[in-house]
Amino acid sequence: MRLMRSRLQNRTNQRAALLGHSQSGCAVSQILQSVGKDDDEIHKGTIMNHHWFVRIVGGIAILFASCLAHRGPLASTLAPAAIPGQLVVTFLFMPPSGIEPTYHSAMWLEDKDGKLVRTLYVSQELSNNEYKQGYACPDWTKQASWAKADKSMIDAVTGPTPNVGSAAMSFDLNQLGIAPGSYRFCFQVHIVDKYNVLFRGTVDAGQTAQEVKTEELFSPDKPGASHEIVKDVFVQYLPAAVK
Repeated sequence: MRLMRSRLQNRTNQRAALLGHSQSGCAVSQILQSVGKDDDEIHKGTIMNHHWFVRIVGGIAILFASCLAHRGPLASTLAPAAIPGQLVVTFLFMPPSGIEPTYHSAMWLEDKDGKLVRTLYVSQELSNNEYKQGYACPDWTKQASWAKADKSMIDAVTGPTPNVGSAAMSFDLNQLGIAPGSYRFCFQVHIVDKYNVLFRGTVDAGQTAQEVKTEELFSPDKPGASHEIVKDVFVQYLPAAVK
């Protein structure tokens, strides 16, 4: 920049000399040639500076575009993360008929490999002491390690044993820390002695409502045709409301 200013000053001085003095045509010609050369050099310097400016701006634009490509879509275009909804269970406990059922009950979720993911509900007597006997709800007691379970979790899932008649329970899977995915829902009821009945079915905890189809399994077998103590088990999954 200093060089260009010096040359502009020289050009001004030379033009003043041309106007203020009477000189020969040769001298005037030499001055004009000198001014022309300076003009050309200044013009060339301006063009070079412009070329460097274009290269720098172009390089910045390429770098910015590359960063955007690596970042992917803008955050505002991303779909909100899915959260699980509620699991609703309804059933009917039949009155005693020939035997005195305990109605000890447990509900839980398993993963695809049959491992316990989370206990949802345990009846009071089963949670307090009866789990130690080993014959009430054995499929749950074998996995729950209830004696070592955290007390706050025990308190959260333990509830009164349902009375004879219709009952309904609802579980907010999101509040229980259940991630979206596929699980096996299990509901086991102790009948008497070593006899238990288990209802289980696959639930997909996602964004679609589902009526969970359950199968009924007795262990070691059914105590008798007239000893049906649990009926009308209905399990439904309701997705969380989309906000």
